Amino acid sequence: MRIPVGEICQTIGLQSEPMSPTLAKIMRPFHRDDSKGIWCLHPERALLAVGHGQYLSLIHLPSCISSSAKKRKHLAAVVCEAPSRITAVCWLCHVSQRNGRNSGAKGAPSALQPLASHVMVGTEKGDFLVFDMLGVVVVRQKLHASGILTIRPRVASMGLEREGTEEVSVTFPDMIVCIPLPELLAFIRFHEVGAGQAADPSLKIAHGKYDVSKKCGHRTDGINLGKKRPSLKSVLAGKDSGEEVVTVSVVAVGKSPCIGGFDASLSAGSGGALAMFGRLASSMTLGVSGMAWSMGRRAWKSGVTSLFSSGQKEETLVDAVPAKLRFSLRDSKRQVTEMIPSPSGCLGVTMDTFGRVILFDTGKMLVVRMWKGYREAQCAWIRRKEKNRPSLFLAIYAPRREVLEVWPVRCGPRKASFQVSSINAQLLGTIPPMALDQGVHWDVDCCLLELDSGEIWSVSERIFGADGEAG
Repeated sequence: MRIPVGEICQTIGLQSEPMSPTLAKIMRPFHRDDSKGIWCLHPERALLAVGHGQYLSLIHLPSCISSSAKKRKHLAAVVCEAPSRITAVCWLCHVSQRNGRNSGAKGAPSALQPLASHVMVGTEKGDFLVFDMLGVVVVRQKLHASGILTIRPRVASMGLEREGTEEVSVTFPDMIVCIPLPELLAFIRFHEVGAGQAADPSLKIAHGKYDVSKKCGHRTDGINLGKKRPSLKSVLAGKDSGEEVVTVSVVAVGKSPCIGGFDASLSAGSGGALAMFGRLASSMTLGVSGMAWSMGRRAWKSGVTSLFSSGQKEETLVDAVPAKLRFSLRDSKRQVTEMIPSPSGCLGVTMDTFGRVILFDTGKMLVVRMWKGYREAQCAWIRRKEKNRPSLFLAIYAPRREVLEVWPVRCGPRKASFQVSSINAQLLGTIPPMALDQGVHWDVDCCLLELDSGEIWSVSERIFGADGEAG
């Protein structure tokens, strides 16, 4: 499929006439002289979110992206404006609650799952925003004093324990902020009940905050893996104090150490938003998110703060819980620039300034595999069913070598290799949506967007074909 840049600009210009002087800046990521835009592909590969400067572009792509180039006569686009420069973009996709939890039966294919889509945006001033598909701000809250680096959803299949708890991890240079999914869904529902009106700015989203700066350099990416199984020491300590102690595991990458595993302990018996988050981490499942639906109007009147947190002022930031460094990969000269967790969360892949791609086990914090000679690499995951068994592959795009390679995870020879003629390209990965029922398989794919020609194609379909057979 081919993206006609002129038609996109024309469409945006028609829908956003007052913003026409800024169209060149908005669409600059599509041109060969600037590929620094922040890109995020929808799990269904039908939408593309692009952040550049203060503007967010939501571009509707054809419903099916194939391995060959196809033209599209009409492309719809929506332009949103953030309060400051956008530094992180991520899709918030979950199974629609209006038609039941899932329209398909247990184990049904992913195509039968109706998705509700929003876009999460982080800014350089620490603002966290959620936009709907019309460009209206549903959530806006300042989480920290510094800028947001990345936004990573943790779906039910990820984490140390598959309890169904889901949340969103927001990474700062010295902090990891975790927002429970029911909190976001409640605000989204309130937005729908209020006929598109944004929530009162005084209403705050309850969240957990973990300080990962002690004895560590700046972090560049991270994710919360959820609650750890309690140790004997923590169980005995909880019995002595009469409070349940919840230990949360966090993986954060950056410099000194380049990869670090942190533990943060929360007391579920104390007051405040952190205690609420501890209870959510230990007991809340996706089934409870229906509770947010039912109490929508009551919470809209009395305030979300009275239901989920301790009633903080708008300018007050939540205190952080110190996280202890438990495991690390020490290399003072190496700096990891990005980390992408696998669809199951058991593995993570990092890219560093030495041109190395490191695959590691997130639970045991052990390096599993390493690829060298991939400077400025871009990585994405591919997961699909082969003979009724899920298979996981890692796609690595090396722009300096102009090659895209696909490797099996953990061990094995290279699966496929493609020559990329464009010197400016973006490897766009996807993640499974949230609120999927257990047993529902969701194929994870990645696409390559060649900015010079405007062509976007599916990597997995070039390998396996449309019928799923390896070519």
